[in-house]
Amino acid sequence: MKYIFFPGNNISNKEWLYTLSKEFPSGDKTILNYSHWKIGEEKIDFNKELEKIKVLNIQEDCIAICKSAGCYLSYLSSKNNYLNIKKFIFIGYPYLWLENLNFNPIEALEYTNERLLIIQKEKDPVIGYADLTKVLEEKGIKADIIKYERIGENNNTHGYENTKYLMEEIEKYLNEKY
Repeated sequence: MKYIFFPGNNISNKEWLYTLSKEFPSGDKTILNYSHWKIGEEKIDFNKELEKIKVLNIQEDCIAICKSAGCYLSYLSSKNNYLNIKKFIFIGYPYLWLENLNFNPIEALEYTNERLLIIQKEKDPVIGYADLTKVLEEKGIKADIIKYERIGENNNTHGYENTKYLMEEIEKYLNEKY
């Protein structure tokens, strides 16, 4: 299976995602780098990134490993048939950030539904675990959700530092679903 890694909006996600990708077994991996990082812009341009993904012309089935803004980009990539994503892993789903940018954060969750694992901190500033769980229940979305808790790691940030733990949780999920 091919893995495609979708970073979050901030350039700090680049190194973090490379570290996370090293936790995965060797194999076919693609790690996206965003255009706005190179030119110093603050926010991702989803249309520009979609065009880059389209040009990649990836035909095989894949698993999307996504952080924050990358969650929404993976959804758009699949919805537009640029990628054939079989499973979505969302780490730190950016619900409130998407709302603030006038995107509908529900549509990505509804689209991915039963093919989705979400890993969310209890007090993530873009939406906490309990609030996101409530949204999923209210909308009838059958995604799997894990509360990210690590001793010694701040629970009210949007950073998910323990890549080994993340890989363990993702691996458990993928082994159960395949």
